[in-house]
Amino acid sequence: ALTGRALGGFVQKNFSEGALQWTGDEKFCARREGGEVRFYAPASLQRAALTLAVAGLAAFSVSPGLAPSVAVFVPEKGSRPAVVRMYKVGSFAQPTATKTFFKADKVEFHWQRLGTCLLVLAQTEVDKTGRSYYGESALYFMAAAGNFDCRVTLDREGPIHDVAWSPAAKEFVVAYGFMPAKTALFNHRAELVHDFGVAPRNYVRFNPHGRVLAVAGFGNLSGQVDLWDRRTLQRVASIDAHGASACEWSPSGRYLLAATLSPRLRVDNGIRIWHYSGALVLHREIAELYQVAWRPAAAERFPQRGSLSPPPPGAIGAAAGSGSGAGAADGAAGSSAAPAPAAPKPATAYRPPHARLRDAGTEASAPRSLSAMAESRAFGGAVPGAARVVPGAARVVPGAEP
Repeated sequence: ALTGRALGGFVQKNFSEGALQWTGDEKFCARREGGEVRFYAPASLQRAALTLAVAGLAAFSVSPGLAPSVAVFVPEKGSRPAVVRMYKVGSFAQPTATKTFFKADKVEFHWQRLGTCLLVLAQTEVDKTGRSYYGESALYFMAAAGNFDCRVTLDREGPIHDVAWSPAAKEFVVAYGFMPAKTALFNHRAELVHDFGVAPRNYVRFNPHGRVLAVAGFGNLSGQVDLWDRRTLQRVASIDAHGASACEWSPSGRYLLAATLSPRLRVDNGIRIWHYSGALVLHREIAELYQVAWRPAAAERFPQRGSLSPPPPGAIGAAAGSGSGAGAADGAAGSSAAPAPAAPKPATAYRPPHARLRDAGTEASAPRSLSAMAESRAFGGAVPGAARVVPGAARVVPGAEP
């Protein structure tokens, strides 16, 4: 990165093999090649320094932390259950932890920040009971030391929508169940700590300090976001981020960014930034927006305060404000001074483009095809350049004999 000199490269025949994964100390980068996980040293990318061979390998994940582990997944086949094994990088003779389970065609790995615990979200493509279109899902907890593992008990039927670890403690939050879903907090023994209630939510994220938790409903949900204080387990604010397709905490943990992006939505693209008190500090509309991100910064640069800070100057309630507070604190991409947010557009019934032109009463409302002329006559619209038809009257053709 300092010199820009190319050290090597790889060719992947299948995108599902995934990108390179680095250990926390950056001594090795890993990639899957068939039934092997190969580890390469940056100084010599032409030949693997370490190789872990796993029969039937379908996915792997390298843990964060200074003592990295690697988790591998082999899906079930016939009467043989699926299995997740964990190894210390560089010591592949025996796994440090093993967990077997059924009903798993694919998995998602969620590591705790230090790499000492792992959540495995197992999913099937088809729900054989027919209760869910999205298949079945289950959540399993594994300790990297191999001294504890279990299935996380969830008291509500339905899919698991999202999982997130706290960056400040060995606890995690899960949104699960048929809508309206339930959100709950669990400790490092997979025991219930707090129930956040039932609501249409499918997204959970702690801020970088683990002090504030965002519980939201995006996608086909309304975009409502609840912000909870982890210390008091009280809700501090609720904000409306309707239409958002991306949501991310700032490095300081004090601001939440939500953006509407193309091509998922090609209208109302833009970004909005809220202070965790619920005050809107920036709203900018952009004709076409494809990606947005905070400028990277270590959370340690923003020490955690004893109490939640008040909104920055210029932020008024949850409806207006300027971008100076968020832009100065965290440097969001494109967060320079912006005009005040526009007034929300009133909700109206959808009308197709030709109907909007007809309602406008302009020349543009003139039909441009025979089908449009027929529609205009049928609904009482005037057709410029066409003779008026009066039912029962004789037809007169200009220039023709009577």
